Amino acid sequence: MGKLDGAVKLIFRSPVPLDPSFFVKLLELCIDSRAEKQGRLIHKDVFLSGFQSSVTLNAKLIIFYGKIGDMGYARKVFDKMPERSIVSWTALLSGYSQNGLFKDALMIFQNMHHSGVKGNQFTYGSVLRACTKLMCLRSGKQIQGCLQKRRFVGDLFVQSALVDLHSKCGDIKDASCLFEMMSERDLVCWNAMIGGYSSQGFSNDALRTFRSMLRGG
Repeated sequence: MGKLDGAVKLIFRSPVPLDPSFFVKLLELCIDSRAEKQGRLIHKDVFLSGFQSSVTLNAKLIIFYGKIGDMGYARKVFDKMPERSIVSWTALLSGYSQNGLFKDALMIFQNMHHSGVKGNQFTYGSVLRACTKLMCLRSGKQIQGCLQKRRFVGDLFVQSALVDLHSKCGDIKDASCLFEMMSERDLVCWNAMIGGYSSQGFSNDALRTFRSMLRGG
């Protein structure tokens, strides 16, 4: 925190206008360390320096406020943006999901879709996680339908989210099919499949999958 405090003080003492990339790097430090006080001071100086229209800076601010749990401020930043990128949409959606506001996350995805903005693998992965938490298989399947028209259907992050969705929502057959089609698997995916089998009463399948994971897939 000491270096971060020193950098923030440097902002207010600097007689020379600072580059937006400098603020981006400082905000990344605040995000990593969840430095709320310093991040809010940097936001204030971003505004005073006239960089409030920067798409990249605003996206970082949304991520920052999401990390410290202030989704009200994250939404204020988003709503004031004259231009929005997929990064800013995804940052807001992920922030809502990370803070347990799953319905808001799903609503943001719907607004993004209606605005004609195309999501990336992180957008889809995050909104699928929200559907899982809401136990909303119907919405998840609709999003899965969109995925099948795009190149992200084979992405590991997205595939793991799909397996988790189907297994937790009781659609163990589709979860198993998705799992078996995966060319690689992460721990999240293994746990989702094992947990899905177990919760649905398929203890033998859960044990078989667990042993397969221990053998390295």
